[in-house]
Amino acid sequence: MTNRGILLDETTGDLDLSKGRMSLGDCRSQTAEILLLAEQGEIKEYPNLGLGIQHLLGGNFDGAWLIKAKKQLKHCKIPVKNLQWANNRLNIEYSPKL
Repeated sequence: MTNRGILLDETTGDLDLSKGRMSLGDCRSQTAEILLLAEQGEIKEYPNLGLGIQHLLGGNFDGAWLIKAKKQLKHCKIPVKNLQWANNRLNIEYSPKL
Protein backbone atom coordinates (compact mmCIF):
# COMPACT_ATOMS: atom_id res chain seq x y z
CA MET A 1 0.00 0.00 0.00
CA THR A 2 1.36 3.40 -0.89
CA ASN A 3 0.62 6.58 0.98
CA ARG A 4 0.64 8.99 -1.91
CA GLY A 5 -1.19 12.25 -1.77
CA ILE A 6 -1.02 15.99 -2.32
CA LEU A 7 1.99 17.46 -0.54
CA LEU A 8 2.01 20.63 1.52
CA ASP A 9 4.82 23.18 1.68
CA GLU A 10 6.72 22.59 4.95
CA THR A 11 7.23 26.28 5.71
CA THR A 12 3.84 27.77 4.79
CA GLY A 13 1.46 24.81 5.14
CA ASP A 14 -0.09 25.71 1.77
CA LEU A 15 -0.08 23.46 -1.29
CA ASP A 16 3.43 22.68 -2.51
CA LEU A 17 3.57 24.46 -5.86
CA SER A 18 7.37 24.56 -6.09
CA LYS A 19 7.33 22.75 -9.45
CA GLY A 20 4.68 25.06 -10.89
CA ARG A 21 1.92 22.57 -10.10
CA MET A 22 0.64 20.52 -7.20
CA SER A 23 3.17 18.00 -5.97
CA LEU A 24 2.29 14.38 -5.24
CA GLY A 25 4.34 12.07 -3.07
CA ASP A 26 4.63 10.13 0.15
CA CYS A 27 2.39 12.01 2.60
CA ARG A 28 2.77 9.79 5.70
CA SER A 29 4.85 12.30 7.63
CA GLN A 30 2.63 15.27 6.87
CA THR A 31 -0.53 13.30 7.73
CA ALA A 32 1.06 12.15 10.99
CA GLU A 33 2.06 15.74 11.81
CA ILE A 34 -1.47 17.05 11.24
CA LEU A 35 -2.92 14.25 13.37
CA LEU A 36 -0.40 14.78 16.18
CA LEU A 37 -0.93 18.54 16.35
CA ALA A 38 -4.73 18.53 16.01
CA GLU A 39 -7.01 18.47 19.02
CA GLN A 40 -10.01 16.16 19.07
CA GLY A 41 -12.83 17.88 17.21
CA GLU A 42 -10.59 19.98 14.94
CA ILE A 43 -10.82 17.53 12.04
CA LYS A 44 -14.51 18.04 11.32
CA GLU A 45 -15.07 14.91 9.19
CA TYR A 46 -13.56 12.73 11.91
CA PRO A 47 -14.18 14.47 15.26
CA ASN A 48 -12.65 11.63 17.30
CA LEU A 49 -9.24 12.07 15.62
CA GLY A 50 -6.62 14.38 17.07
CA LEU A 51 -3.87 13.77 19.59
CA GLY A 52 -2.91 17.21 20.91
CA ILE A 53 0.77 16.37 21.34
CA GLN A 54 1.54 19.87 22.65
CA HIS A 55 -0.12 18.90 25.95
CA LEU A 56 2.60 16.29 26.55
CA LEU A 57 5.47 18.75 26.40
CA GLY A 58 6.99 19.45 29.78
CA GLY A 59 4.34 17.47 31.63
CA ASN A 60 3.79 13.97 32.90
CA PHE A 61 3.79 11.44 30.10
CA ASP A 62 0.86 9.04 29.89
CA GLY A 63 1.89 5.71 28.33
CA ALA A 64 -1.67 5.10 27.13
CA TRP A 65 -1.21 8.07 24.81
CA LEU A 66 1.18 6.00 22.64
CA ILE A 67 -1.48 3.30 22.22
CA LYS A 68 -4.06 5.93 21.25
CA ALA A 69 -1.59 7.52 18.81
CA LYS A 70 -0.80 4.19 17.15
CA LYS A 71 -4.52 3.41 16.73
CA GLN A 72 -5.26 6.82 15.24
CA LEU A 73 -2.30 6.61 12.84
CA LYS A 74 -3.48 3.17 11.74
CA HIS A 75 -6.98 4.62 11.18
CA CYS A 76 -5.34 7.16 8.84
CA LYS A 77 -3.67 4.28 6.91
CA ILE A 78 -0.22 5.05 8.28
CA PRO A 79 1.58 1.78 9.05
CA VAL A 80 3.50 2.22 12.31
CA LYS A 81 5.99 -0.33 13.55
CA ASN A 82 7.09 1.51 16.69
CA LEU A 83 6.34 4.73 18.56
CA GLN A 84 8.75 5.96 21.21
CA TRP A 85 8.56 9.05 23.44
CA ALA A 86 11.89 10.25 24.84
CA ASN A 87 13.17 13.68 25.89
CA ASN A 88 9.97 15.43 24.74
CA ARG A 89 10.35 13.92 21.25
CA LEU A 90 8.19 11.39 19.47
CA ASN A 91 10.00 8.95 17.19
CA ILE A 92 7.85 7.17 14.63
CA GLU A 93 9.14 4.07 12.87
CA TYR A 94 6.99 3.23 9.87
CA SER A 95 6.41 -0.36 8.86
CA PRO A 96 6.23 -1.36 5.20
CA LYS A 97 2.68 -2.72 5.53
CA LEU A 98 -0.44 -1.68 7.41
